[in-house]
Amino acid sequence: MDYELGMQIAVLVASLVVVRGMIELSRQIETGLSELDGKIAGAIQSVIESGLSEFEPVNPIQQAIASILQSKIEEQKSTMTLTRDQDGKFS
Repeated sequence: MDYELGMQIAVLVASLVVVRGMIELSRQIETGLSELDGKIAGAIQSVIESGLSEFEPVNPIQQAIASILQSKIEEQKSTMTLTRDQDGKFS
């Protein structure tokens, strides 16, 4: 028996098995994704139907820090001037 022919047949069979496995894996992934899509859609719908719960109230310290930052930004905007050099670059 010619061993080269036997090896080629073995490689062909192994390739077919791998391709079949990949096709089956692809089908399982598609099925899993469609199930996941349905579950996510159901979860979103239940959240929308039940309504969003109340949000946590704003922390006064965070609100104070935010207002300080906003005032600093506004202050910098009003005092900042953009000038260009002779080359046209900002300085």
